[in-house]
Amino acid sequence: MSWPFLLTSLVVVATPGTGAVYTLNAGLLRGHRAAAWAAAACTLGTVPHLLAAVSGLAALLHAASAVHQVLVWAGVAYLLHMTWTTWRSVTVETATGTGGLPVPGHRVPAPAGPAGVAAPPLRAGAVAVTVPAPRASRVLRDGVVLNLLNPKLTIFFIAFLPQFLTTAQPVRAAVQMSVLGAVFTGLTWVVFTAYGVGAALLRPVLVRRPALLARVTRSFAVCYLVLAVGLAVQHLR
Repeated sequence: MSWPFLLTSLVVVATPGTGAVYTLNAGLLRGHRAAAWAAAACTLGTVPHLLAAVSGLAALLHAASAVHQVLVWAGVAYLLHMTWTTWRSVTVETATGTGGLPVPGHRVPAPAGPAGVAAPPLRAGAVAVTVPAPRASRVLRDGVVLNLLNPKLTIFFIAFLPQFLTTAQPVRAAVQMSVLGAVFTGLTWVVFTAYGVGAALLRPVLVRRPALLARVTRSFAVCYLVLAVGLAVQHLR
């Protein structure tokens, strides 16, 4: 293992992508615990890609056009699903007076799930935003699936790791790829955790500003949409 590998891996991991966006989303909107679960989930989602690259299965899947296309469009579909659920995960209420009752027609329905932390009673005209708190199992599921259905990861491992191998002997090369991949996965967890925890530190600011919280939440939905469109366009070229 070399310093060029570590530095290159750190730059690659730190570059914002699907996993980074998801972890930032979890930390900023849900807090430290959700950020930790999201970082672990996105890291777990890279492991199957690494195993496929080490075993040579990734090259076979990439060569099989039909299978590769299914993975790509499944990834696009899941990103669109995340766009929709994130956009609708915010409940907005506008108060009419004492007691904080909402004005009819101003409520944006949110999907069913465990209730989030609601704001205290509102003054007339004030806005309250409730973001449902998903279970840890859902945070894990979404994080794992997002990276599992990211076909660029398998291609990345095939193209990236062999550059740092010091042997052409198949068994030793596979062992070296496994070690390098494990280090890369560890760096992924460290960087994503740092992203999530750092974002969680800013969460109190959003909690005090409901309208900003709603805008930030929906900006993450737009990020997922941009990632979905980018993946689709890149595949169609």
